[in-house]
Amino acid sequence: SNQVGGFTVAAADAGVIIYGAPGVTISGSVVIEAGAHAVTLQRLNIIGSVTVTAADNVVLYDSTITQGVVLNGGTGARIEHNILTGTVAVQLSGSITDVAVEFNHVSGATGLRLSSTVSGRIVGNDIAAIATGLDIQAAFTGLIGDNAIHGATTGVVYGAAAPLVGNRIYGNVTGVRSTVAGPVNGFGFVGVGAPNEISGNTTGVNLSGQMQNQHV
Repeated sequence: SNQVGGFTVAAADAGVIIYGAPGVTISGSVVIEAGAHAVTLQRLNIIGSVTVTAADNVVLYDSTITQGVVLNGGTGARIEHNILTGTVAVQLSGSITDVAVEFNHVSGATGLRLSSTVSGRIVGNDIAAIATGLDIQAAFTGLIGDNAIHGATTGVVYGAAAPLVGNRIYGNVTGVRSTVAGPVNGFGFVGVGAPNEISGNTTGVNLSGQMQNQHV
């Protein structure tokens, strides 16, 4: 196959669509800079990482990324139908709004990490991690639903308020570790929807806060 190097998309390139040709591999990191709004990356095979900083309405679709995706700020990003691997396969940081992370195959030491307040949808992903499947370090508003989270030491680390409903959390050493106290932000108190199905884990839930509405 043909190999080309990584690249940077600057603000002056806002609106560009980068569509991968068959058999072409991008070897290196892809950076989308602040102000490079409405950039679409589609059908790319990237041996490297993708980093998006303060760019709005960025689309990453039907692509393979081997060293993780970092979304830092911005609004309206769409990360859909990709194969994403990395030490942290997907990291959302820097106060992101209206993000959609949907229908991806995610794997890595950590699958998906929320390291600052985020709003949007994390739906329909298959998350197979080694250490942690879904690491919720900061509050999330919207929906985290219908994901399969499996194969990890800890499936979900519930460390902040998040609407976690209707997920299948199975085949982990510990299904969910929840440390959030109280009947407002605790596990199962945020959001409305079906219970999570927490099954086939060595320990279902390691709870040091409150919990409700789960099938364990």
